[in-house]
Parts: sequence; C-alpha cells; structure tokens
Amino acid sequence: MKRVTFSRFGKPSEVAEVVDVPMPQRGPDEALVRMRAAPINPADYLLLTGNHASRPRLPAFAGIEGLGDVVEASTLAPGTRVILPPGSGTWAEFVVVPEASLISVPNELDVEQAAMLAVNPATAWLLLELTGLGTGDWLVQNAATSAVARLIIRLARTRGVRTINVVRRADAVAALTAIGADAVLVGEDDLAARVRAAAHGAPLRWALDAIAGAASGQLAACLTPGGTLVTYGLLSYSPVQIPAALMVFGDITCRGFSRYSEVARMGSAAARAMYARVAALVADGTLRSEIEARYPLDRVRDALEHTDRSGRAGKVVLTMSDSTQATAP
Repeated sequence: MKRVTFSRFGKPSEVAEVVDVPMPQRGPDEALVRMRAAPINPADYLLLTGNHASRPRLPAFAGIEGLGDVVEASTLAPGTRVILPPGSGTWAEFVVVPEASLISVPNELDVEQAAMLAVNPATAWLLLELTGLGTGDWLVQNAATSAVARLIIRLARTRGVRTINVVRRADAVAALTAIGADAVLVGEDDLAARVRAAAHGAPLRWALDAIAGAASGQLAACLTPGGTLVTYGLLSYSPVQIPAALMVFGDITCRGFSRYSEVARMGSAAARAMYARVAALVADGTLRSEIEARYPLDRVRDALEHTDRSGRAGKVVLTMSDSTQATAP
C-alpha cells in the first residue's frame, strides 16, 4: 500500500515522499481504516517544515485529518464512515488507529466535505463559541480568504453575527460578500479607522487573528477598549507584535487558541456532541469549504506545490479511492 512519509524537515513539496509499505495490522482495541480523502491544511505544512508545536520524530507519516471507511474493528461495523483523530498519518491508503478515537459520521455526507470536518469547521465553531457573540454583534478577522475564515463568515451569518473581513486582494471581495460577509476591507493601511467605520460605531469586542506578526497589532488596534484578540494561526511565522501602549491604555486582552487543545479539554462525550452538530451543519450546506483541486495520493508533491500558489480560492484535497475523482491539472 502507499503512504506519504517524510524523513527530514523542509519545503513540503520536496520532503514528502510516497512510499510502498506493508499493509498495517490492527491490534487489540484498534481499527483498520481505508482512507477516502484528506485535505492539505496549514498545520500539515507546519509539521512538514518542522514549525509545528508538536515536532514529530523522524521519519514520520504525513496527514493530520481525513475520512475513511472501517475495514476491521471490534465494535464498529465494516463500512462505517469515520473521521480520524489528529496525527493519524491520513495521507495513506490504509491506517490503523485506536478504535475509541474514531468519530463516525453519516455515510450520506459528501466525502470531501466530511474529510475536512475535523479541523476547519470545528475550529470555526469553537472560535465563535468562545466569543459568545450573538445577533447584532460585530467581529473582525484577518486572513479572511482562508478556509477557516470563510467558514466563520458562513456560521456567523446563521447566528446574526456581523463580520468585518480583512484581505490582501481586491479580487477576493466579491466571493466573500457572496457567502455572507458584511464588510470586506483590502489591505492594512489605516485599518482601525476603516474597521470602525464599517461597524458604524458599534463595539468591536473580539478579533480573530490567523496571521500573527505585525498583523496582530493592526487587528488589536481595531478593538473597543477591553476587547480580546484571539490568535489561532501563524501564517506569518512571526511572533505576535502588539504595541505596549495599546495593551495598557486599550486594556486589550490577547490570548491564543488551539483546536486540538480545546477538544482535548472538552472530553470525549462533549467532543463527539460538538462534532455531531458540526456534521449536521456540513450536511445541510451551512458549513462548506471550497475545493480548488483534487490530486491522487501518488501526486502529493504536485498537490503541495499547488497549495503554495498565491491567489488560491479553495482547498487542495488528496484522494485515495474511486469515491472521488481527481481533477488536478
């Protein structure tokens, strides 16, 4: 069977390798899962480059999330569709994981959307839960063309939360407006004034930061005194930079957010209930991630190169079976 591994850290498209390995054998309390599809996420890049907080021992298996069908297990029936726990090495044709860690999802769910359920939709859900915002409240976020930010726009719309979305390209405005963004602002120049104008003077108590670096301070400056900046990504690969005067006189709270840590704190029962709610939103189309390209597993390097392209308008997905059809160039 084929599996993606890496034996050194570096540029993902150079260090990822497709290798032939023996079929994994399940042990007690484990399940053998045939993979169907897996997305390429920013966290995958962090692992492959060695910049993730959890630095794997090399050689390592690639792929943090994905969807598969149970082949053999003790309690789950063959054919049960499941999403896998983080760090399962999902870029593979088959994997073996602890059976208790699997979360079953309806077989009627779209294969590719379900393959992306564990990370981005759950992150969007948990971030909005964290803010506690409701009808009429405003939220500002950067990196608004990212998959998580797009899901936040969609989910916020259903809750009556209004979003101000910061992007770098003017050609992104129409697409974000079409999925429910209340305001889309291009560039960081004079950002605080433009954000306040877009909110029509309403309080801005929460800001979601996926970039870090200088972008953190620019976003924090948009907040109402006493507001909270949540950094949940590190697209800039730079330390969070916030002026001390803004912290002191703006009474700004800055905190981090990790979906992995948040789910671990929830406990198994609460996490399963959360994933069931998110799966229902994926099923009814409320939460849907755009897909730009699909690649078969043996073209993982091409898929990683595609993920690096600027102006990308959706996720790149790896396919492991004929349940989905590759559409990559």
